[in-house]
Amino acid sequence: MKKKLVVILSVLSVLVSALFAAANAGASAGDFVVTGSYGFKGADGKTVVFDLTVENNTGKRVDEAVVIAAVYKDGGIVGAKYVKTPLMRNVTVNKKPTLNSITVETAVSETGGLDCFVMLWDGFGTMVPLSGVTEIAQDTVTPAPEPDYAVTKTFTPNDELLLNPHIGFQTFMRFNGNNAVDYSYSGRFYESSITGFDGILENVDYPDTRVAYVRLYWDVLEPEDGEYNWEMLDRLMRLGKQRNQTVMIRFMCTNSDEVNGKNFNIPYWYKDLVGEETPGYYDADGKYYDGPGEGRTPGSIVANGGHGWWGTDHNNPLYIERWCRLVEYFAKEFDGNPYLDSVDVSYCGPWGEQQGSENISMENRKLLIEAYTDNFVKTPLILLCGDNDAAAYAVERSPYVGYRGDSFGDMGYASKNWTHMTGSIHYYYRTPDNPDVGGYGDWLRRQSAVAEKEYGTPLWKTAIVSFEIAGAFNDWWQRPQSWFAMQDVWNIDHIIQMGKEWHTSTVNGKSTILPYMWLDKFEAWQKVMGYRFALTEIAYTDNMAAGETLEVKSTWYNIGTAPIYHDGYPLAFRLKNGTTEEIFLSDGDIMEWMCGDWELGEWIELNPDMPEQKELCVQEEIYAYWESGKYTEAEANIVYDSFDLPAGLAAGKYDLQVAILERYLKYPGEYGAVPGILLANGKLDGDGVNLDREDDGWFTVGTVNIK
Repeated sequence: MKKKLVVILSVLSVLVSALFAAANAGASAGDFVVTGSYGFKGADGKTVVFDLTVENNTGKRVDEAVVIAAVYKDGGIVGAKYVKTPLMRNVTVNKKPTLNSITVETAVSETGGLDCFVMLWDGFGTMVPLSGVTEIAQDTVTPAPEPDYAVTKTFTPNDELLLNPHIGFQTFMRFNGNNAVDYSYSGRFYESSITGFDGILENVDYPDTRVAYVRLYWDVLEPEDGEYNWEMLDRLMRLGKQRNQTVMIRFMCTNSDEVNGKNFNIPYWYKDLVGEETPGYYDADGKYYDGPGEGRTPGSIVANGGHGWWGTDHNNPLYIERWCRLVEYFAKEFDGNPYLDSVDVSYCGPWGEQQGSENISMENRKLLIEAYTDNFVKTPLILLCGDNDAAAYAVERSPYVGYRGDSFGDMGYASKNWTHMTGSIHYYYRTPDNPDVGGYGDWLRRQSAVAEKEYGTPLWKTAIVSFEIAGAFNDWWQRPQSWFAMQDVWNIDHIIQMGKEWHTSTVNGKSTILPYMWLDKFEAWQKVMGYRFALTEIAYTDNMAAGETLEVKSTWYNIGTAPIYHDGYPLAFRLKNGTTEEIFLSDGDIMEWMCGDWELGEWIELNPDMPEQKELCVQEEIYAYWESGKYTEAEANIVYDSFDLPAGLAAGKYDLQVAILERYLKYPGEYGAVPGILLANGKLDGDGVNLDREDDGWFTVGTVNIK
């Protein structure tokens, strides 16, 4: 696709006039509606920003189309950018349109005479001007000089622990206000998970959080064929609202064993429907076959020496049809619910952990994945790592399918020969000829490579990275049967560093008690886990009259370790004078505010016979330590705003305040005035209380005089 686009853009100046007159070969009139504007941002005379809202009315996904924004001068191209439509958050069918900014750096610095053009390349070799673009494309733009800002102020980010939505540690099968447990939870959602709530949202022996993680078995979700337990899911959403949390959900098709006669949690009606099953055959190496043969044995419905843990045959067409139907109906009822944080792409294995996914035919895996990617167009998705082919296909379908692993922190929990965190670092070391040793970092890089190829961006920039811990936190410290017991070894810092480098947004700690000696380390990580937005400079005009324009230039940094992946949180400014207030929505898009990033690091081999080197080992019998790659600081995000003051605004001195408001879905038709994301700004007292944040959450940045 990229090579084709180079050719297309090179002859764009010849085709412009023809394109406007051409018949729409790839779409019908009105299939796509584009509204918006474009203009220079800043005074350099080079950067043109297209602010476009693309509305998809085709009734289907558009996976191959590309929106192209081009700038030309005297008939020649001086700058262009294309965006594959899945990367534009509003192009998927039925999704609420949002504003997308396409920034084009031009090759000229003249102050005028640049024409702009927007078009659609439909993936079939045709370029089609989008409906509604003509008025935008026929103007000539000229950069305006920056306003004469009267006030400029700088700010230093603080170290406050911020409990913001969609990030941090998760409660598991319970919600805020339910105490942590001593060991890992059973994995079932019981009434005892939520009873005894006294109205206090603080968690005892576990971090406070804004995300709850809940898993539900198939027999709970669909007790009878085609009859769904939406009341349970409704209740979870209501609990999320009550406990100030969003809810991450996984559907589990089967359990690992018989639980209270529950038939592996596969619905009885389904077992009756399909009868006795033998899910395929396996050879001595565990390779799957559809039929019998020499050296092959039938797979057990319970276990087959590792990853044959299927309670039913996932290649059965009846299973494919019923599971896809369940997911589609779930999406129809709940996609975009403001309290639904994200959904795991899960379709096989006990606990929904995808054991044996590679034993499902690729054709069937595609159908199961599409049930999620084609129906959840507002709520983010996350796919468990392990099946590289399935992961690649999911990312190809959508850049918003994230990555998760369910044994974070494993430094030898099940084996000393291989760990989730390090791969096979025990027996051989990562070299240029052998860069992949099979740990989480390698799986994540493979998925990210697909995103780079398809969309030109690393996966973490568009999709959530989430983990669940191996065992329980106390395992990491004291359980003698666990190889990763850490009283006398040094890998807790390594584990946390990996979480940062992998751009982790959430960690399911299973609501298990945190060892007291690591509380400071985990709190320090929690402060930067996910996004963390800080204002560093603001400049604005002063002494305006009502009806005139307030110009504001604000500079922002994401000093966390991941972006925000949920849209609908508007950046806003407020003028406040006593009971009088005016709120203005900014043009800034916080979803574009990227954090810093690490280059690929490397394992440094050590000699355990040398005491000074042994002390550096990341774990006993892992004779190496991880040397992080070069860290590149986050770039500044400069936002230019022009706010028209109401004609009736009374004269006086107003506080100028800023906030990121609550998600729009909670206020249908309006944004409300409640901050939804706290900023890492303001002076803290000795107890960590923010002295500069207003009681209602707004942050005051200065004063404005209205004449």
